[in-house]
Amino acid sequence: MDWGPARFNLGPADPEPARAALEAAFGRFERADAVRLRATAWLVTGTRS
Repeated sequence: MDWGPARFNLGPADPEPARAALEAAFGRFERADAVRLRATAWLVTGTRS
């Protein structure tokens, strides 16, 4: 909980309730070697011309 979006959105709040909620939510995706989520993502970059 000490990185990027999680850290920004939690601010000064206690991270433990959020951690417990995430562990419960991701528990069904847990496998022996990883937490595997089915998802599609786009990585987009741009430049100003």
